[in-house]
Amino acid sequence: MLVSPTDTPTTIHSVVNLASVLTPPLALIAAEIDYTPAGLATASVLRLTACVGGGTLSGLAAPAQGQLLLVCNISTDPIDKIVLLHEDGGSLAANRFLIGPSLVYDAVDPTDTVSFTIPPAGSVWLWYDLDSARWRKVGA
Repeated sequence: MLVSPTDTPTTIHSVVNLASVLTPPLALIAAEIDYTPAGLATASVLRLTACVGGGTLSGLAAPAQGQLLLVCNISTDPIDKIVLLHEDGGSLAANRFLIGPSLVYDAVDPTDTVSFTIPPAGSVWLWYDLDSARWRKVGA
């Protein structure tokens, strides 16, 4: 079930097709800033390979309109995690993640209760909020 801006529930009576899948050919680098793979603006699924040992992603290129994006870590090694950094100053403001506080323990940095770690074979839903000009985590 989806919720509209007026908080009125909306039921989807058909299959949601995530047909636009983007799998960039190269693994992420250790600290990716303002990541902009070709085709991101029209993708509904972004399949990423973490660099060996894992890495960070401080921002994704902002779309021209609101976008719902499933980000998947297709790495298989347990140490190859992808960390989405909350409001990291390395990225342009409009490309940053607004993750919000989390009660989930982060094994990469146990003191960080805001950034979000995508484990190998894990995924997270992001939505680009035009009003705050940030990518928001809406589900994991």
